[in-house]
Amino acid sequence: MKFATNKRFASFCLLILASIFNVCGASSLSSYDQLCQIYSEIAPQPMPLSIKEGKLADSVESKMPIFFKSDYENIITADRNKRFALIKSLADNAGHADWQCKVMYRYFSGDFD
Repeated sequence: MKFATNKRFASFCLLILASIFNVCGASSLSSYDQLCQIYSEIAPQPMPLSIKEGKLADSVESKMPIFFKSDYENIITADRNKRFALIKSLADNAGHADWQCKVMYRYFSGDFD
């Protein structure tokens, strides 16, 4: 009887831990995949580049505040033609060596200006 109670308690604890993991914002997407999604939503929109840059920064700051403070503020101050290489380097250093984002690559190549 005691074994069954311990087994139920262990199952209950695992369920609680899984719920906490999901509630705390754990995502199957890396920060770089989330960033790519933001660029995919905004970059193709027809608008002046200055407005687009502002919308991108606002979206990253609101959806990814920690990433915005730790990395994105540095990314957006770099020369525009060097930003994708910088992002790719950061992704590589974060353990995402195979990360790619065609929309961002095209954006920083000037395809959506």
